[in-house]
Amino acid sequence: MEKKDLNIMCLVGFILSLFLSLPGFIVSALGLKQLEVYDEKGKGLAIAGIIISSIKIIVILFFLITVIIYDDNKPTYEDINNKTSKTTEVYIPYVEEDE
Repeated sequence: MEKKDLNIMCLVGFILSLFLSLPGFIVSALGLKQLEVYDEKGKGLAIAGIIISSIKIIVILFFLITVIIYDDNKPTYEDINNKTSKTTEVYIPYVEEDE
């Protein structure tokens, strides 16, 4: 019985997925596709790399969308000077600076 070699693309894709999400996803997917052509091991590493990369990409997108939404509702300088916020309709006290 011949011993199968480990597909390097699957291993590199898994390692990349731990540090860089998008390149890890791409390389893992390519490694998984190569397993259909070559008779090698590494299917588990490729699938794990795809899953880890996907989860990290979803978390990063959720974080970015949350930051964009939060930043959009932040009162502006004009809102603070008018003592009300148009976005939240909450009273914001005006503090005069001492000179």
